[in-house]
Amino acid sequence: MKKLILFIFIGLGITFGSEAVNYSVTTGTQTEIKKGKLTAEQRTNLIAKELKLNAAERAQVLVILKKTQADKEKIKALKISDKKKEEKIDAIKDIQKDKLKKLFGKERYKKYKQLKEDDVF
Repeated sequence: MKKLILFIFIGLGITFGSEAVNYSVTTGTQTEIKKGKLTAEQRTNLIAKELKLNAAERAQVLVILKKTQADKEKIKALKISDKKKEEKIDAIKDIQKDKLKKLFGKERYKKYKQLKEDDVF
């Protein structure tokens, strides 16, 4: 009997423990498995799907996200204080927000912000 109870607890621990590592993000009709940070391509695909972007808009989003990602990596490699790095990264994020706001328009940008706050991408 003790072995059975132990086996059940181990099974539950494995089941719930794995949920902490992999959690699913539901985006409309599709569920994506999110592990750590998404790549620019993965984020672009999710954004395009949620905001119903056309091919040209999707390509522009990908360029914006890749540029932001590259710029952030360059700053992280600099030998400056963490505070300075944070300030520079914040400036890059502001530029990205402005570009996306211009590309999406008011309504789609509002939806984009909500999805971002909900940690969809």
